[in-house]
Amino acid sequence: MKLKGVISSFRRDCAAFGLWNTLQAFGVRAVQRVFGVKVLRAMYVSAIAPAFAAVPADLTARFLDRDTLEQLSADTRYELSPGFLDAALSKGDECYAIMDGARLAAYGWYARTPTHFSDDLRVHFDDGYLYMYKALTLDPYRGRRLHAIGKLGNHGLVERIEEGGTIQGERGHPAPDLVQHARLRHGIPLVSI
Repeated sequence: MKLKGVISSFRRDCAAFGLWNTLQAFGVRAVQRVFGVKVLRAMYVSAIAPAFAAVPADLTARFLDRDTLEQLSADTRYELSPGFLDAALSKGDECYAIMDGARLAAYGWYARTPTHFSDDLRVHFDDGYLYMYKALTLDPYRGRRLHAIGKLGNHGLVERIEEGGTIQGERGHPAPDLVQHARLRHGIPLVSI
C-alpha cells in the first residue's frame, strides 16, 4: 500500500513540477531518510517581481498586531500557539498575513534576530536582511500563489526589506520550492547544507 502512495505522489509531482525537479526532490528525501540528514535551503530575494506581488482583489494583506494574532491563535488550524506568539513577538518578529475578511488565508513570519529553525539549529543573518520563517497557507487558498505574495507582498514589506533583501529558509518539499523560485525570477538559491 505504501509503494502505491509513493508511485502516485511521484506521478503527481512529475505532472506538476517536471521529471528533473521531481527526481531532485525524491533524491533529497531519500538522503534525509537513509542518513538522518536534513537538507536546508535558503533563498535570497533582492528584487520584487510586481506581477507576483499583487494581492487578489477579494483578499487583504497586512502586518498583524498582537491582539489580532492572539484572537487568531484560538483556532488551531492557524498553528499559532500562545507560546510561539510570546516567543516571536518578544524578539520583535512580525507576521505578514493575507486575510479573507476576518479569516486568515496565509501568513509568514519575519525576523531580523536569531531564530530557531529546529530544536538544535538557530539561524541569523545580517541585520540588513529579513528572514522569513513559519509560513502557512490554508487549504482553501492553495493554488493562488499566496505564499509568493507573502514573500513579496505589499509596500509595507518592501520598506522593511530596505537595502538588503529577504532570506527564506526552506525544509519542505523541494520541487514546489524550485518551481516557485523559477516562476518568480526574483531569488536565487543561497545555500544548501
